[in-house]
Amino acid sequence: VKDLLTEIWNTGISLQQSPNPVLKRLCGPLLDAAKHLEVATIWAMQKNQDATEKSRQSLYLMAEDYLQLLGYALEGWMLAQAANLAVDDEQYRRYLPRIGFFMHYVLPLTRDLSQR
Repeated sequence: VKDLLTEIWNTGISLQQSPNPVLKRLCGPLLDAAKHLEVATIWAMQKNQDATEKSRQSLYLMAEDYLQLLGYALEGWMLAQAANLAVDDEQYRRYLPRIGFFMHYVLPLTRDLSQR
C-alpha cells in the first residue's frame, strides 16, 4: 500500500502543478483521499502489530470501511490519470464533468470512512 500511496500523492501533486485549471481543481480531493488512506493504513498497521485480541477485533471490524476507502482512493487516482489525458483529447474531454463529480462529491466520503 505504501507504493500505491506514493503513486497517488505523485499524481495529486502533478495535478496541482498543472497549468490547466480543470486539473488543478481535481488535486484537492485526491490529495485529501490520499491523506485519509494513509491515516487509516497507519492505524491498521498499528492495530495489527498490537498483540491483544481486542485490538485485532477492532481491526477486523474496520476491514470493510478500509477496503471501501481504498477502493475510492484507487478510483480517484485512476480518474485523475484519465483526466490528465482527457484535457488534451477532444474525444475524451466530455468525460471531465463526470470525473469532476466523482472527485468533488464521492471522493470526500473517504474522510468519513477514515474516521470510523
